[in-house]
Amino acid sequence: MKPKKPAFGAVILIHEIYGINGHMLHYEKHFSEMGYQVFCPNLLTKERPFPYSDESEAYRHFSQHVGFKQAAKQVSELIEECAAMYESIFLVGFSAGATIAWLCSEKKELAGIVGYYGSRIRDYLDVMPACPALLFFAAHEKSFDANKMPDQVTRQNTEVVLFNGDHGFSDPFNASFNENLSTEAFGLAVSFLNKHSKNTSMET
Repeated sequence: MKPKKPAFGAVILIHEIYGINGHMLHYEKHFSEMGYQVFCPNLLTKERPFPYSDESEAYRHFSQHVGFKQAAKQVSELIEECAAMYESIFLVGFSAGATIAWLCSEKKELAGIVGYYGSRIRDYLDVMPACPALLFFAAHEKSFDANKMPDQVTRQNTEVVLFNGDHGFSDPFNASFNENLSTEAFGLAVSFLNKHSKNTSMET
């Protein structure tokens, strides 16, 4: 994947356990329209994404064939490639992708990260981001108590926002999609990118 320099910086989208699906293409379009060069690396060992109905199989595949550390290594390599081309590099991750973004946040090349409902961030509370971080959590998580995250993720350069919704509230292809929450979260993400972009010509 050879980066090509656009008007603004780069956004690296990090997918969920399902792979590059309509959800990722939806956000790729949005960030491209903002003027960013968007990269969405396929971190799975297969080309076709898993359907949401195969959640258990997707989780098994990610756990056995990918894993957070290996995925973070792949994303780190892409960050280093982009660093020669872009002043501002952002990570935007969803679910497992948010945890991967969090693991990569210690890289000094980054301008910032945005993480949507990265439930496994709770397993990596020793991470100390070298860049600003904006983390969104869904209050109604099934697997853990997300209401504790604002108190657990206490960093000077990290903001945690808790939304009164379910995991997947920003995915228009997910049964948990909430248009109002999705719009609010994306607005916060856009403001975050604009604030921390090193390109002074970014529109706000």
